[in-house]
Amino acid sequence: MKKLYTTVSAIDVGLIQELLQNNNIVSSVRYMGAGGYLNIVGGDLDYDKQIWVQDYDYERAVKLLKEYSFIEQSTDEKEENKPDKPQVTSRTVMARIILIAMMILILIYILIRFI
Repeated sequence: MKKLYTTVSAIDVGLIQELLQNNNIVSSVRYMGAGGYLNIVGGDLDYDKQIWVQDYDYERAVKLLKEYSFIEQSTDEKEENKPDKPQVTSRTVMARIILIAMMILILIYILIRFI
């Protein structure tokens, strides 16, 4: 599979997936950071969302995104093959702290309730 598009917008992800589906291109979304775990119904976290397509559909998908102005110009091969480095932002740190705090509170509740 090849990475087609990266965005923080859930709206863009939905539009692009619908466009690809209407043109018989199967895609999948990968949520970076804690975005997949902490996504709340009705809310959207500012974590990268990546849309991936099969290798054989990649060129058609790029052409569609260019046609609908999601992509302005082609990506370079060097940039495309460069591995993504995880970015630790203040939101990532805060999300991890909140997650750990919630887990500690649940453990305390279980200990108090059953002991």
